[in-house]
Amino acid sequence: MAAITVIPSHTDFSDYDAAQAKLTAAFDQVMTLEDWRGPIHAVVGEDADLPLIAEAVIHFTATVPSFTRVTMPGGATYVRVEADGYRAGPAGP
Repeated sequence: MAAITVIPSHTDFSDYDAAQAKLTAAFDQVMTLEDWRGPIHAVVGEDADLPLIAEAVIHFTATVPSFTRVTMPGGATYVRVEADGYRAGPAGP
């Protein structure tokens, strides 16, 4: 496992609905379905838009995610995304 440094993207909010839809789609990849305010422990493909996911996690939870590259037996590589989540962050409970 190796930590990955990810600089969050900066979405243009001049079209609020489009920006919100873009961030929602990214957040949906990592949020906990049972409780979006809970901690984030997700795995995404190595080709995922990590800067956009970072921005979305910060936008919706006010917490900063960490990214770790994980290589599975057989060589497949994924990225683990973890964050404290909304409830444990400064905006919660």
